Amino acid sequence: MSEIDSATGVTMETMQELNKQFSDLEGHDLSTLFYRTPEGMDVNVDRMREFTQLEYDSVNSAFERQIANLTKLRDGVDQGSDAWSTYNEQLTKVKNEQAMFFAEYKQQMESMSLYSQLTAAESTENQGARYEAVQGRFENMKKAFDEGRTGTDEFKAFASYLNTYGVGDWRTF
Repeated sequence: MSEIDSATGVTMETMQELNKQFSDLEGHDLSTLFYRTPEGMDVNVDRMREFTQLEYDSVNSAFERQIANLTKLRDGVDQGSDAWSTYNEQLTKVKNEQAMFFAEYKQQMESMSLYSQLTAAESTENQGARYEAVQGRFENMKKAFDEGRTGTDEFKAFASYLNTYGVGDWRTF
């Protein structure tokens, strides 16, 4: 799913994988997981986070029930018996699977959080962005000044913007 981070959107294969992953979530519209962009389809990260949480809650509950059942079965037999050892091995296996599932869930949530932070950062004005924009305009206006094109509306407006008095007689530039 690395294309979720790309500027070209997600592939049909990834969309199918995500629909399959969340297909057990009853009562939820999986089509809200995606939205159309000029580059193609993209993933609604907030919806993905919500669906991932719902999936985790469901699967983790199943793990908890399985652990409770195995613990009850194990505790119902003699500790030294083969049955106790078998139940204990199964219990350990289920707990390890639950821990691996939690690690995957945690990694997914962190990735989505970092992706959300990245997209938010890309949509805000960065510190210095205004300076860089003005600097670029300044270079263009300096070139216009050097070429004697000081009578244009663009030059006059920019000269007024730079005027230390805040108003503009472009000739005092």
